[in-house]
Amino acid sequence: MKSRETETHNGDARAFRKPEGGENGQRALSASIGPRPAKPVSPKKAEANRRNSQHSTGPKTEAGKAASRLNAVKHGLLAKEIVITRGDFQEDEHEFAVLLERLREEKHPVGISEELEVQKIAYCYWRMARAIRCEHGAIRHRTGDIRSRQARRRADEFDRADRLGDDLETNSHGIQALIDGLEEAKEDALHGKLSREALNWLEETFPDAVLLLDETKAAPQFGNEDVVVSPEHLRKLVNEIDGQLRRLALVREEVVRLEELDLDSKAKSAALPASGVVEKLVRYETSNERELDRALNRLERMQERRRENGREGGGAPGGA
Repeated sequence: MKSRETETHNGDARAFRKPEGGENGQRALSASIGPRPAKPVSPKKAEANRRNSQHSTGPKTEAGKAASRLNAVKHGLLAKEIVITRGDFQEDEHEFAVLLERLREEKHPVGISEELEVQKIAYCYWRMARAIRCEHGAIRHRTGDIRSRQARRRADEFDRADRLGDDLETNSHGIQALIDGLEEAKEDALHGKLSREALNWLEETFPDAVLLLDETKAAPQFGNEDVVVSPEHLRKLVNEIDGQLRRLALVREEVVRLEELDLDSKAKSAALPASGVVEKLVRYETSNERELDRALNRLERMQERRRENGREGGGAPGGA
């Protein structure tokens, strides 16, 4: 029978014997012994750690900064619902994230209540920008196609004047039609012949300006299409057509100038939204400004109470 001293000695030897199983066994032994107490950090080492941590200031690239800014939207209780990201009208999440981030840096919210007020303030400023975009869209809707509408109106005026035999020199469409007709008649005359249709048009359109000699009325016709005119008469006719073309070019220049002035005045007079849109914007902006004032005042009172109670807090904005 072994003595108690022998059993105790053998037990101690077994306790400190290297466990079987190699590395796995060694880990098991370490776990059985338990965690070692933390080694104290000297003040010098702590100061070095603090300085090193300041070198890590977040993402450096623009893409990284843009991605980190979106955290303000992803982790904001209200922010996630503010920016419109679907449908035909979409807003920029990055722009709102930058706005919210800068407001946090300026207001230094502490706790969820102050954080929510900062988000409300950001929303109010975002709604201001949205109202401006609405006004811009309403103005663009009124003025965007004004040039094409004016062109259609002038074309309708020309068609009506041409159909009724009125003066065609009152708008650029009519003057261009006269110039085109004269150019076509001149081209025929330079080739030594004129169509009966061209002669009739010249007589009706320029009865006092373009002199058509009697021989053009009595000249033989070929296939009832062309009228043969003497070379001398054709030269006179071409000279008269050239004179009319020069005159019409000056008239067209002045008419185009007046039409551009008219277009400019119409565009400027439409540079405000319709009255219904203006009234809606005024109500929208008034309500938004009141809410902004309330949110700013609430945040200011919260922060004053916090400072009075000595609860300055710390950590990241929005922390508890």
